[in-house]
Amino acid sequence: MKILVRVPNWLGDAVFSLALVKELRKKHEVSILVKSHLKDLFYEFETYTFSSYSDLFKKSLKLRGYDGFLTIPISFSSALSGYLTGAPRRVGFSFDSRDFLLTHRIKIPSDWKFKHTMWTYIKLLEPFDIYLNEIPYPKFIPSPEDVEKAEELLRIYQVNNYISVAPFTAFGTAKEWGVENFEKLALLFQEKGIQMVILGSKKEHGRAERIKDKNVVNLCGKTTLGMAAHISKKSLAFVGNDSGLTHLAAAAGAKTIAIFGPTSPTWTAPLGSSVTVLYKPPPCSPCEKRTCPLKNKICMNAINPEEILEKIK
Repeated sequence: MKILVRVPNWLGDAVFSLALVKELRKKHEVSILVKSHLKDLFYEFETYTFSSYSDLFKKSLKLRGYDGFLTIPISFSSALSGYLTGAPRRVGFSFDSRDFLLTHRIKIPSDWKFKHTMWTYIKLLEPFDIYLNEIPYPKFIPSPEDVEKAEELLRIYQVNNYISVAPFTAFGTAKEWGVENFEKLALLFQEKGIQMVILGSKKEHGRAERIKDKNVVNLCGKTTLGMAAHISKKSLAFVGNDSGLTHLAAAAGAKTIAIFGPTSPTWTAPLGSSVTVLYKPPPCSPCEKRTCPLKNKICMNAINPEEILEKIK
């Protein structure tokens, strides 16, 4: 069966979906419909990219000939794009406003926030005759081109013995451990002769400059997803918040330290071969807010830099 899969727009969710589409590919021919900035994550698949809703709908009208369409996001637009392809089998999670656009509606379990997201995701495979008793872990191997570019970047900045970090999140500041904590962490590693490489987007470059230390290398905006994955995997360890780059590092096989606070790792912990989650929830966690309602981020500040150092030893 030829299946077109609409994957999520958020990097972390897209990393989870990578595990899903690889399971689907074991039985079917799979193509990916993906927002442009995430294309590199699915380079092993035939991909169709879009940059806006209008672009998505125009592309969908032209993507004929598929036997099935799977939408992982819960948005109306993602279900509509499937309807526009004319695929006879259209699968997605059930939401009243979009149910009429789907032929197979998967009910989201009532306990979905009390188990990992992947347990909910794998339900989407059942209409395609794939039934799993355990959740698959996403695995991402960067392309040879991205590996070569990443190695060249490390040579240019004279980086060798290092940890990689992603201090920022697209969701909001509540999930961020904070510049001050990363500065303290950089000092701890400087004493051991270990560099800190900061990964992130171009718009985060200025914020990363606030983490000042002679052993800090700011690569925000200088890498593709594949390059960031390789740099993370090659590092002594990766340290990040509940963010897309943390999920990417885990999927790439990096030794990953994930700091959680306003979100629950039960639901969204990174999945990988070497993942440690640090979570000390106060009574107000998980609040899932973009900014801390209490203005003190007590849940994130409960984790101190010395604990991170101890986990990496």
